[in-house]
Amino acid sequence: MKNIKLLSFLIGFSSIAQANDDDLFTPFQMSVGANASILDEVNDSDSIGFEAMVGYKFKDSILFETGFAYYDLSKSINDDFSPILFRFKSPIAVSDYASLYLGGGVAYDGDSFPLLTAGINYKLNNNWSIDAGYQGIFNVEKFNSDLYSFNVLFVYHFLNDDEHQIAVMIEPEPVVLREEKVIKPVTICTNQMVSYRVKVGDYLYKLARKYNFTIDEFLKNNASFDQRNINLIYPGEVIKYYDNVCEVNDLT
Repeated sequence: MKNIKLLSFLIGFSSIAQANDDDLFTPFQMSVGANASILDEVNDSDSIGFEAMVGYKFKDSILFETGFAYYDLSKSINDDFSPILFRFKSPIAVSDYASLYLGGGVAYDGDSFPLLTAGINYKLNNNWSIDAGYQGIFNVEKFNSDLYSFNVLFVYHFLNDDEHQIAVMIEPEPVVLREEKVIKPVTICTNQMVSYRVKVGDYLYKLARKYNFTIDEFLKNNASFDQRNINLIYPGEVIKYYDNVCEVNDLT
């Protein structure tokens, strides 16, 4: 019954995150996958199970997750273990696509048991990533043992609207003069310094790809970031970069 209620919550969460276009859309994610586990002090206790989680990423510096896991231990001890998990992960970016993480939390199954986790998250595309990690749940009273598992999860990230927007260019209509002479507008583009205010869910490598600038160019144009961790940028901060700015001149 507990797992059915949590599964209903996960499905409801997916609908809410898809429907809301602003506040909820960027920082939320869902994940589901399989685990391979073993009890530390019980022979032949290896088993296969699954895990389903929802998560909220706070300022790209910490991820909070909750959900449930199922460990089928019936072959060794004629029992199973299906706790509710509450955990956090602190990611460290190692490339544009991969990040390592360390974290901890609590597994609850009538009693609370501490847990630790570590692993790697690899970005497949804008929406999907894969999470491979190792987790330990300690002092599980019903088994009088620690439970260790290797988890592989597929993670779906709910993106903000601006990740899905497609630019549509509409050619201005010709200007007709009194002499019925038609003049077509001329578009003039120049390379100018522009400013961008960081939004929730932004991180530097994403902005660099989106607006086509390098990290060296970024540091040159934003001297205040030179002596700090550029992996951490916060909503409300303003960054500058060069971009083509186009204006329409009707030549009248």
